[in-house]
Amino acid sequence: MNRKRFLTYAFLAKYYFGHHLGRLLPSRRKPGGGLDKFLENYRADRIQALTPEERAALPDMQSCVSCGLCTSSCVLTAPPGNLTETPPIDPRAVAVSYSRAIPEFWSLRGVVERCKGCGLCEEVCPTDTPLLRMVRFIDDKSRESAPA
Repeated sequence: MNRKRFLTYAFLAKYYFGHHLGRLLPSRRKPGGGLDKFLENYRADRIQALTPEERAALPDMQSCVSCGLCTSSCVLTAPPGNLTETPPIDPRAVAVSYSRAIPEFWSLRGVVERCKGCGLCEEVCPTDTPLLRMVRFIDDKSRESAPA
């Protein structure tokens, strides 16, 4: 084995074992450290941290195929040709938002605040997308990211 190869393997081994040993030791995260600085830098962009539970729930909430059945069943969706003062609610917009970046959740605040929580959209959903749970999640996140 030549010297370069040996040093390469030694370098990789050092970081491989260091990484795994570091995960076993207590956290060395300091207040004002990496995550806190990241969140502070991007607060204006309304980027927020997700808890492990929220992150684990995201795949279940990304099952929407945008079929439109939820929109047609929503009691708050205006019929075609009906001009109202407020734009109609589109539950599909809530579901599609999960395919986008989290900072865009604040833009759906008006939709989720008007949702009555009747659950008709979930009843007709062919993919069992948890729309009411998504509405509550987006409502919480949009309130957290609201400008002070």
